[in-house]
Amino acid sequence: MRVKVRIRLAGPLQIEAGTRRLDAADFPGRQGRLVFAALALARGPVDRNALADILWPNRLPASWTRDLSAVISKLRVLSTDFAELTTGNGRWYALQLPADARIDVEAATAAIEGAERDRAAGDAARALHDVEPQVSVLTEPFLAGDDCAWVDERRSAFRDVLVRALVLRAEVLCGLGAPAAVSAAQELVDAEPEREQAYVLLMRAYVARGDRVEALRTYEQLRKMLADEFGLSPSDDADDMMRTALGPEDAPPRCRQRRSRCRCRHRSSTRAAPPSWAATPRCSGSHRCTP
Repeated sequence: MRVKVRIRLAGPLQIEAGTRRLDAADFPGRQGRLVFAALALARGPVDRNALADILWPNRLPASWTRDLSAVISKLRVLSTDFAELTTGNGRWYALQLPADARIDVEAATAAIEGAERDRAAGDAARALHDVEPQVSVLTEPFLAGDDCAWVDERRSAFRDVLVRALVLRAEVLCGLGAPAAVSAAQELVDAEPEREQAYVLLMRAYVARGDRVEALRTYEQLRKMLADEFGLSPSDDADDMMRTALGPEDAPPRCRQRRSRCRCRHRSSTRAAPPSWAATPRCSGSHRCTP
């Protein structure tokens, strides 16, 4: 009877195969966990040199072929009841899992890609339903506790997928005007503190909730971050949300010139901190500005 296999790579390595459960400590050390994860994600043959680069990225030991073979042998015994570990004359290795075996990070990535397609097709509710569980999966670090250059690369790739999920969730919730939009946008800001889009979404969520003060405070945080870190001014999208939060009577005028050409005093300066939204001066340039 074929067992259902579930492999967890987000967080410490863990496998559920039928009634059997394997935790990280059950594997033949760090090398065993790294090789198993690499073979599982590949879903096909992996050259032994690629595995050697994962285990010994700086310098190969003289006995590396024997050492790798020993790791493979231990993994073959460990996985004998739920997978078959095959080889091509010792030149490559492959972990043959059941076709329906589920790897959490792989499934999460596919679900987020599907949610993006659903949203593009206009089904925001389904996109939100599909993306929500994946955020908690990808928040966990890939192979927690087993650090190396290969793991760092995988973590970076899965973090990019996580950010896509956070952006999609925040945008959908903002579009629906849902109360959870603020917390979703704040989580995106916390994850990507230098992403302007995150601040704009958070401002949008606060405005939708009627919290103009928090929206303006978020704008000021964005303005200061851009000026201090990059010598830049907020984008038109951010300025538009600031004006929406202020209201038509209090909003500063909108400059019709491109920012790179505008010489108004309200243009941000990289030499001196620009004034805050509450003290933005009126335009003094020669071109026409309108509120």
